[in-house]
Amino acid sequence: MKKKEFVKVQKQISNQMNKYADKIIVGQYTGEKEPKRNEGDFWKDHNGKQWTVKNGIKQSISPLQGAKTPWWCPVCGKNMTKLDVNTFRATSQCYDCVAKEESRLKIDGLWDKHKEKKILENQIDWLKDRIVELTYYHDTLSNPEIQHFDSNTGAILKIDKYSMPLDTVKKDLRTEVVGMNKSLKEKEIEYEEKYGEQNGAVTITDK
Repeated sequence: MKKKEFVKVQKQISNQMNKYADKIIVGQYTGEKEPKRNEGDFWKDHNGKQWTVKNGIKQSISPLQGAKTPWWCPVCGKNMTKLDVNTFRATSQCYDCVAKEESRLKIDGLWDKHKEKKILENQIDWLKDRIVELTYYHDTLSNPEIQHFDSNTGAILKIDKYSMPLDTVKKDLRTEVVGMNKSLKEKEIEYEEKYGEQNGAVTITDK
């Protein structure tokens, strides 16, 4: 798959996730008063799902987030800053480690080959992450509810219930995963042919 085709697939998947993800994760009625949450708070609900408050909005946290972003660089061990975290998400190293590696490769004349390999690895990693995230949305999909509480007594004032065509949404998500798996396998084959390594694709079951 050429770069332009990959960018097109990436845009389609992004649109698909935006179409459903924000609508799927709205809220869940538990019969209890929701504690006051402040900016940056992290907590788990009764189902073990992780949440945070970002820019004043309650948001769910991807199950991959903690695994993808450690507190320290796994190569040199330094505590990671915001710049390091952004670099780690693309390279699995902190900014300083990447800078040192790139300088060495340029001196040795291996930079172009390394850059081509990293681009292909990033494409493969991106596809794998999107497959896992869409599979998670698929498996946890349900009709959302928004509960409204009295701020003083905690009494339930109103419950807004919404419905969506769950079967249609799940079917669309499965279709996206199938397409991404196809793209992933193409990238895996290309990577194996060039560098003699192989990575496995992620699949989704029919539910």
